[in-house]
Amino acid sequence: MTGGAAGSGRAARLLTPVLARLRAAGVAVVPVGGPGPLSAERQLREALRHGVDAVVALGGDGTVHLALQQVAATPVRLGVVPAGSGDDVARSLGLPRDADAALDAVLAGHWSPVDAGLLDAPGGERWFLSVLCAGYDAVVAERARALRRPRGPARYPAAAVAALPALRARPYRLVLDGREVQEEAVLLAVGSGSTYGGGLRICPGADPHDGLLDVVLVRPLAVPRLAALLPRIYAGSHLGHPAVVAHRARVVRVEPAGAGRGPACAARGTRAAPPGAWADGEPVAPLPVTVRAVPGAVRVLGAPGPRHVASRA
Repeated sequence: MTGGAAGSGRAARLLTPVLARLRAAGVAVVPVGGPGPLSAERQLREALRHGVDAVVALGGDGTVHLALQQVAATPVRLGVVPAGSGDDVARSLGLPRDADAALDAVLAGHWSPVDAGLLDAPGGERWFLSVLCAGYDAVVAERARALRRPRGPARYPAAAVAALPALRARPYRLVLDGREVQEEAVLLAVGSGSTYGGGLRICPGADPHDGLLDVVLVRPLAVPRLAALLPRIYAGSHLGHPAVVAHRARVVRVEPAGAGRGPACAARGTRAAPPGAWADGEPVAPLPVTVRAVPGAVRVLGAPGPRHVASRA
């Protein structure tokens, strides 16, 4: 399954050599892709109906996200050949980000069961492998999706700057395994994996084999202090910061709370309703949402983990 527009067309350029290598290894391949995600999903569902051993997603996180919806909680294995601008699913799962190395992992046939997040919202269920966000980070994800320049990893920082007028402290009510927490935050992340935004390690302790979701919030900060925190988020060393709050839970509900207060961006005002939720870099649902960790939901080719099961894709 290919996302031709991913990585500024890198997925489309890799398609022919990837198909050639898979076929040379004796793999019977059914190419799936189309002019839009709905077309690609329909094609994938049809291929799965006829029976396949694995789905290999060639593209960015959006392509992996589409494939995930069809293979999660099934015996069908998922392979990832990263070719996007962020590739946070590959980062979160410890998969190779070089195309040749990723194909080596797929062709080796070894897989590991990894956890996934399952979101329950009015629009239906949605699976994700990296991080769900619902604060200023979600606003930045939306802006990054709309940008045509710059390409590659610089897109997310550029989108963060462009979205600064929307930086607000937003009020949330969280329910963590039945325990209620109310917080105001500028960033809110629920991680099955560790990274979003092309390498921001917002949930650095997330383990795709522990059956838990990592919840990280950044409380209201003025723009200069938030900017100073970003290098620590990239490094995954921010959890000790006084404005950062972290939780772990099996089931997490995120919903808007009352009017916001706090020092974030005082010149721009501090009150704003939370945006919708994004996961794996894709829009998934308006708030409120409930997310649960599903242990071992996806059989991922080449994923390191506590259990390695040998099989051929």
